[in-house]
Amino acid sequence: MVCEGTHTRRDEARARELGIRGVPFFLFNEAHGVSGAQPSDLFARVLAELQSTANHPGTSDGPGCDDQGCEPPRTAALN
Repeated sequence: MVCEGTHTRRDEARARELGIRGVPFFLFNEAHGVSGAQPSDLFARVLAELQSTANHPGTSDGPGCDDQGCEPPRTAALN
């Protein structure tokens, strides 16, 4: 049986790998990040961008993950 603390430590290690340094931090698809308390319209824009890139693969200019690991996620305000 894996204790809850093990999952927490694993999450903390993953956050360090991605360069996440504070909370709150919201990570979408291991590629897009929003740091800090943000207005709901920012989240709506992030989700719209993710939907758009899902509908048009290969058009995202954001970092992503592959077999070698992840680049640090983009953070906060989208233009």
